[in-house]
Amino acid sequence: MTVYTDASRKSVLAAFKGRDHEVGYMYDVRDASGQSFGSFYEDAGASFLRRTWQVRQPGTMKLTGRERSRVVAFVRFVWEFVPYLEYVPFIWPYRFKYTESGKPLMTVTKKLGLHTRYVLEILAPDIDRRLAIAHTLALDALEVD
Repeated sequence: MTVYTDASRKSVLAAFKGRDHEVGYMYDVRDASGQSFGSFYEDAGASFLRRTWQVRQPGTMKLTGRERSRVVAFVRFVWEFVPYLEYVPFIWPYRFKYTESGKPLMTVTKKLGLHTRYVLEILAPDIDRRLAIAHTLALDALEVD
C-alpha cells in the first residue's frame, strides 16, 4: 500500500508491503526512496483475546499496541465466526493503546459510524509520524470492520 502526501499523488509519504514472518506477515514501511524506517506486525499469540500489534522504529522504540476494551475485542472475535456477519460492517468503535515499558505513547481510535474514521494521537515526539500513519491505515485495511 502506498500513502501519498495529498490527493495529487505526486509525493509518497510512505509505503508498506507484507512479507512472511514467524506467524503471519511483517509489514516493512519505506519512504519514497525505498529506505526502510519501520515495521509492524500482528502479535498472533497475544491477539487471541485482544488484538495486539508490534510497531518497530529502528534505533528508538518498540511499541506494543493492544485493543483496550476486552468486551469490544470479544464481540469482534465472535463477529468473525457468525455466518453472514462478514457481509455486515463492524461499526462499533474500538481503540488501540500503544505503549513501551508500560508508558502510553500513541493511540488509534476508530470512531462510531457508517463511515470509517480514525483518530491518531501521537503522545511521544520521537515517533515517526509516517510510521504511525502507515500503521493506522493498515489497521483499517487489516482489522475486521
